Order: sequence, then structure tokens, then C-alpha cells
Amino acid sequence: MLGRGTSFNRFFRHRRQFNKLSGATSEHQRTNENHSYYKYAYIGGAATAGVLGFKHFVKTAKLDHAKDETMSEKKLENLQIYKQEEVKKHGKDADRIWVTYKDGVYDVTDFIAMHPGGDKILLAAGAAVDPFWALYSQHKTKEVLEILEGYRIGKLDVKDVPKIDFEDLSNIKTENHRLTVETIKGKTVDLSVEELKKKYKSYTIGSVIQCAGNRRADMNQYKKVQGLMWEGTAISNAEWTGVRLRDLLADAGIDVFDDKIKHVHFEGADVDPTGTPYGASIPIEKARGDEVIVAYHMNGVDIPRDHGAPLRVIVPGNVGARQVKWLRKIIVSEKESDSHWQQKDYRAFSPAVNIGDELKWNTVPSIQEYPVQCAICSPAPNTKVDRGDETVDISGYAWSGGGRGIIRIEVSVDGGETWNSVEMEQEEKQDQEHMYAWTLFKAEVKIPPGVKEFNIIAKAVDRAYNTQPETASGIWNVRGLIHNAWHRVPIIVKD
Repeated sequence: MLGRGTSFNRFFRHRRQFNKLSGATSEHQRTNENHSYYKYAYIGGAATAGVLGFKHFVKTAKLDHAKDETMSEKKLENLQIYKQEEVKKHGKDADRIWVTYKDGVYDVTDFIAMHPGGDKILLAAGAAVDPFWALYSQHKTKEVLEILEGYRIGKLDVKDVPKIDFEDLSNIKTENHRLTVETIKGKTVDLSVEELKKKYKSYTIGSVIQCAGNRRADMNQYKKVQGLMWEGTAISNAEWTGVRLRDLLADAGIDVFDDKIKHVHFEGADVDPTGTPYGASIPIEKARGDEVIVAYHMNGVDIPRDHGAPLRVIVPGNVGARQVKWLRKIIVSEKESDSHWQQKDYRAFSPAVNIGDELKWNTVPSIQEYPVQCAICSPAPNTKVDRGDETVDISGYAWSGGGRGIIRIEVSVDGGETWNSVEMEQEEKQDQEHMYAWTLFKAEVKIPPGVKEFNIIAKAVDRAYNTQPETASGIWNVRGLIHNAWHRVPIIVKD
């Protein structure tokens, strides 16, 4: 076990690189420079429900298509100009489906089957996608805009370009926010954030939130998948404080051992342009556990807005899509949530399913617990090292769902022929049977003799002795979800 102070500083002497890979730190981490375990729990991008709040973590692309590098001014000037009335003729029931974005007109008929959000794209058929993109800001990346440009057929008449003034979540005020708990018979209990803090005992837990699409880019290298090309940074680790979910349910008169109750639903304050809120659910067996909380603090301070302020449900050991941000409603039910994000997105499919095939969502259950995961954060891919240095320092993380602690992490520089164990840093307050925080690791590996390039490979084993597959061959799915094959980082050797 590494020490918490000086030795852990040595562990992360590549801290700047690690921080670059992992995204922005939390507000608490930026202002409180202590040497705790959580100082190094960098918050990585979108290990969330995969819906909102990514704008601070995803590289934002240019939004003005007239200035986009993928299309010249001359080419844009030569495009046909359409009136909004013509676009409306190409709604969801038309032979060809058109949408607009800013001043562009796009025929997305051939893209619908590949859309990561399923048929949600049809909500904008014959109209503007701008209101949806105002919510789902993960669309605003260079890669997504380049895909969209491939479907451009013209320009929208300047008089018809919509003026989007979409209300965002910055208007949520803690003092006005209410949390409603609804029983299976429709009875409700309504609480303010302040009442939640004063009325119930608080609990603190260190927990990972990992997006189901973490390392999707790696799976895409094996075979093309749908979705935002996350590398290894769609994961976060923080210390959360709040009240136990089961206490809230009991106070509302709900018997968590009632045989009629099978699931607990969560709804956020974020709604799409149709008024539909983000929703998810977890099995009642998970909901009555000690670890599930409705959190109001993250790393000792109020949860930042982008992480779900003022309330977020924390479901340790489960995929990020179930840990709903801006929580406003809890409902017990006999059935699973009907939410698109529960029923038609965060589900993995067998290798037999290909992009463009009809997705039979009901053939597999929704993702809850994540499998064992491991990734190298430093050095970055294609880092150049001097042969004379003889060794390379590496660092990274490992984690497994369901509270299954990491018992071993190994690295290889010869393609997996031989392996060496690494030093691990784990949350001291948690044990191997209830480990929800990630395990950080470091190692010093030798540069193989006589090579110009090589891969550093890392893999982990959890408490249930679950291991990671060598490749994506047996786990590939069209959405690129829960990818956990051996992580490989290519290194270039300079003489």
C-alpha cells in the first residue's frame, strides 16, 4: 500500500498529463489543495447519464457551418437554398427525412439507423435539431459536426433560421428545488433540499461514476460502433455525501421488502424539447442497500451544477446512466423505467448485430453493474521515449462494478507474454467486498531491447476473480458499450 502523502505525490509526478487525460477537477479539488486520496480523484468528463452538462469536458467545435473547415465558403455559396416550408414536407412520415441545424439543411434518412439515440432523432424531423443540441451538448464536437456535414444538401433561407433561446439548467436554484417521493399507490412526499439535510442522517461514500461508453474509441478500432468516441476518460471518482435512499423510501411509508415493488425510478430536472425528463431506474434490491444515497455534497462542498446540483442519486457500483443528475423525483414501481435511456440506449448487443440492423432492444436487459475495468492514464498514446532512459513510468486506474474490489493489476510490454504486478492505492475506508472507489496504480516498466515501438498493456482482476478479455472480439456491440478489453498504449522509442 502506498502512503497518502509524499509517496502518492511521487506516484503522480505525471500529474499534469494525468489531469489532461482525465478532464477538469471538481470545484473542491481546485480550491482545496490537501493530500487526501480524493485530491487525485480527477473528475473525467461525462461519466454520467450521457445526456447533459458535457460542455466543460468535451472539446467544443466551431458551430458556424459557414466557417467550418470542412466546407469552403465557395462550396456553401453554391448550395441550394430552401424555405422552412419545404423542410417541413420531409417530416418523420416522409420518404426522405430532413432536419436543419443553424443555417444548414440535412437529409439524415440514411443516418437514422446509426443514430446513438435511436429514433429520438425523428423528434426533429422536418424541423430544427438546435433545441435538442442545446440540451445534449455532446453533439457539439468536431467529429459530430463532420458527420452532420456529410448529410448537408443545402442552406436554410436566412429569414427562416431559428432563433434558439433555450432555457438551461443554470436556472435551477437550490432554495427552490423540490424532491418528490412517490409510492406505488400514488401518494407523494415532497421535500426541499434543506429539509433533506436536516431531517435525515447523512452518509459519505467514495464512489466511481463511469459512463457505459467509456473506452468506446478502443472498441471502435476493432470494429465501427455508434456514439461519442470516449477514450479512457469518461469516468470519475469522488466523495459523495447525502441521505440513504432507503431512509427516504421508509419515511414515505414504502416497505422496501414489499413483493410488489421491483424497481425504483429516478427523474431529473433536465427535459428535452418535448417535455420528457431524463429517467432511469434500478432494481429494488439495489435501492435498499446501505450504499445508495441521494447526494447534495461532492468532495465536501455543494455538488457543482455540471455534476447534478443540487441533488444527484449516487448508485455505487452501477453504470453512470442510472445515477441521475438534477434529481427531482423518485418513484417506486412494479416495472422498470420506460425512459428511452433505460429501454433503448444503454443496452449492449451481441456481436451478431451490425450497424444499420434493426436493434431489438428487448433481447437484453439494461446495463446496471459495470464489469472490471482498467486503463493507463500516463503516458499518453504514441509518447516518444529515449532508449537511454531504460524505463517508463506509468500510472492509471482500475475499478469493477457491484462493489467488487480490485485484487490485482498487471502490466506487460511484450504483448502479454509476461506480466508484472503494480503498486496499488485504494480507499482505506472500503474493503474488497464493498469497494466502490477506484484503485489507482503506478509502475515502472523496462523498455524492451531492440524495438522502435511497443505497447504497454494493463489488465485487472476483481474480488470475484473476473478478468478482462484480451480483445473486443467477444464483447463488441453496436453501441460500443462496457468495453473493457486489455488497455494498450503504444510507445515510440527514440535512439
